[in-house]
Amino acid sequence: MHLDFQSVPCSDLKIQAINLMNKNKSLPLAIAVALGTLSSTSAMAAGFQLAEYSATGLGRAYAGEAAMADNASAQFRNPAMLTKLEGTQVSTGMIYVDPNVDVDGTTTTLTGKPVATSSKDFADAAVIPNFYLSHQLNDKVFLGLALSSNFGMHTKLDDNFKGTQFGNEASVMTMEINPNIAYKINDQSL
Repeated sequence: MHLDFQSVPCSDLKIQAINLMNKNKSLPLAIAVALGTLSSTSAMAAGFQLAEYSATGLGRAYAGEAAMADNASAQFRNPAMLTKLEGTQVSTGMIYVDPNVDVDGTTTTLTGKPVATSSKDFADAAVIPNFYLSHQLNDKVFLGLALSSNFGMHTKLDDNFKGTQFGNEASVMTMEINPNIAYKINDQSL
């Protein structure tokens, strides 16, 4: 590494410092934005998220799901769990979900008057199917196929709900097809 040092007159350093300050007039604004971003809270909306992807997981309230491999459905959350399953396994099921969603609130008329409104039990019941297949190809390679859904629901607000001008019906339907390959590096437990 080679370093060159040059002598620079003091007046040139002052001019360079002034130019640097002029270029960084937006620096205080950038710092304020960065600090504001760090201190802000996030909103997470998961109203259409489905946790019900396997009957086994549902039976234990999904406790320890990422580290438990008791059937082929383990691959939906953690494909590495395939290495804990021997031979060929199939897990399938249907989970019935009947949500009870109510909303109470106010909307404002064109004249600015607040009006109370509500809608009761506006989310439809649904059956969520799932299918999982795992196959141990040899001592190191494991294959899997996971078919399920992470999101889905249908909602329709009552016709007398006063907020329908903002949207009164929503429908989300997803199907995940997740092929997996797991390779067992060593015999240590996951």
